[in-house]
Amino acid sequence: MDDEPNRRQAGRIGPRCVALGVLLLTSASMLSEIAAAQNFTRSNGRGPYVHDIDVYDASGRRIDAASPGEPYSPSETCKKCHDVKGIAHGWHFNAAGDGEDGRGGEPWVLADARTGTQIPLSYREWPGVVSPDEVGLTPTGFAQLFGRHLPGGLDTYADGALEDPRRALTGGLEIDCMACHDASRTWSVERWNAQVEKQNFAWAPAAAMGLIAVDGDVSRLADGADPAEKRPTVRWSESAFDVEGKVSFDVVRTPPDGACLACHTVHPVGETAAPRWQHDGDVHTRAGLKCADCHRNGIEHHTVRGFPGEVHPSESDISSLTCAGCHMDPTDGHGRVLDRGGRLGAPLALHRGLPPVHLDKISCTACHSGSAPASAPAPVQTSMAHALGLGLQSRSDGDLPHIVEPVLQRDGDGKVRPYRAMWPSFWARRDGETLTPIAPADAQRPLRKALRVRRDLAAELGELEPDELEARVISALTGLDDGTGTPVRVGGGRVWEVAADGASLTSTEHPAAAPVLWPVAHDVRPARDSIGSGGCTDCHAADAPFLYQRVVAPDVLTIAEPLEQVAHERLGYDADLLRAWEASFTGRDAFKWVGFGALGLVALVLLVHLLVGLDAILRWLRGDRRQRGESEG
Repeated sequence: MDDEPNRRQAGRIGPRCVALGVLLLTSASMLSEIAAAQNFTRSNGRGPYVHDIDVYDASGRRIDAASPGEPYSPSETCKKCHDVKGIAHGWHFNAAGDGEDGRGGEPWVLADARTGTQIPLSYREWPGVVSPDEVGLTPTGFAQLFGRHLPGGLDTYADGALEDPRRALTGGLEIDCMACHDASRTWSVERWNAQVEKQNFAWAPAAAMGLIAVDGDVSRLADGADPAEKRPTVRWSESAFDVEGKVSFDVVRTPPDGACLACHTVHPVGETAAPRWQHDGDVHTRAGLKCADCHRNGIEHHTVRGFPGEVHPSESDISSLTCAGCHMDPTDGHGRVLDRGGRLGAPLALHRGLPPVHLDKISCTACHSGSAPASAPAPVQTSMAHALGLGLQSRSDGDLPHIVEPVLQRDGDGKVRPYRAMWPSFWARRDGETLTPIAPADAQRPLRKALRVRRDLAAELGELEPDELEARVISALTGLDDGTGTPVRVGGGRVWEVAADGASLTSTEHPAAAPVLWPVAHDVRPARDSIGSGGCTDCHAADAPFLYQRVVAPDVLTIAEPLEQVAHERLGYDADLLRAWEASFTGRDAFKWVGFGALGLVALVLLVHLLVGLDAILRWLRGDRRQRGESEG
């Protein structure tokens, strides 16, 4: 009986000790993480920091200048001072679902001239895009095609969600810090791409900096090859290491514009495109601003995109980094200024003479960004879609994919915005309402036999008579029938398939054939070149492109007359009301002069009456004084 209190006390002490142990272990882990986070080297100076540093390979081994042997790993090298795990969650490196998909942007495009294919791809769940694995692209295959304009990071996407068996051979396509932060202009997209095309992913960063020469081609190795025996060999530059065995990197904190434009260039093409030397570029660039002045980020690399309503992952207020945030003062809706906007000396946009309702219904970019609306959207090429920045002798204005701008459309907030647009074109199999694209590699052989096309489907079939073209397409669809679904052709905003009679084609509309759109933000035009600077008739006239632009849904293979839509139909405006409103502008100047004349006449009549009245008052006053004088006398 006397031992019972002791046993109860011991029973209470046991769980307490366990809880205390767990708390201590948890605290130790937290403290360890905090200590690790605080252990990153920082200078906090505004001047450049000279990076004469040791370099490390992918296994974390310091590379010896006497016998280097391996390429350096940006992750292993930079993590000594920088939070590379935090950086990996940035917008440019998390496209496989690590975080929010964000507002839709430009997709990657799988283009193939032989099959007339242009399929929009993305690992993000954006409207209208296809996941790369749906067209048979492994992560390695995707990187081999599009890594030319990726700053690396495929091995960090979704914490390994894009693992690939070939990674044992290719190595990881790591985030290459120098792709953006190289101040010496030594980093070369040509050298980077040369290694990426060969699947020499682990060797690409060092080769892009000119530090190594690489002998070997991983893409030639079969799956399961022994990486220890077959991997490429490395020859380091004799000048790569200094006397202490360190490597010098000329690092700049804020990336120069050239690093951004390497992946974000837009090049007008076609008959209406002016020569490059006549282009003025972005008004902000001309004023001395840099891309990173507005598109900012911290060490986590969540780059500000700058669209209205954007919510930054850090929960920081970034509203002043939008168009309106820089150029307009926020008000309470009654004209009272709530706060002062403006960044970097941005001029205040007054919009004199513009009724405020326009600012509620039209975005800043609709009037100021991209190509000015013309009778039809203009064709453009982009870095991501057309490998701009790489030297190719075979370039032409007609290269796939076909992209046009601007196409005006309402956004989710109801405002009119300009977009770039691409209409998907591909062969597919349909099961009910589900369309499964056929990869170009799988379609080439049956299509070549049926269509008799060797290199360029559009060019080689473009001269055929309509009946002959239809017969060949029917033959092609028949050849693609493998029993897993109805073969169809997607293009021109429609889905084509063989009719029940087997001798003709029939078409229907389908979401998979709808255009893929992404917003236009640059180049920004100055105020005097904006839409509306020429007056109301820039938009409110019978031939004004803003409302009467004709948007055609092109197909790489033109089977029939393409679908066409007028801009005001896309925007949901009533045509009769528009014409009535436009009619009010006819003779408006003459009406104003007539109105001024009428006001002048009324004013003259009033002035005469006023003078007559004054005269009567004066006479009355003079008569009154005489009467008083006579009465006093």
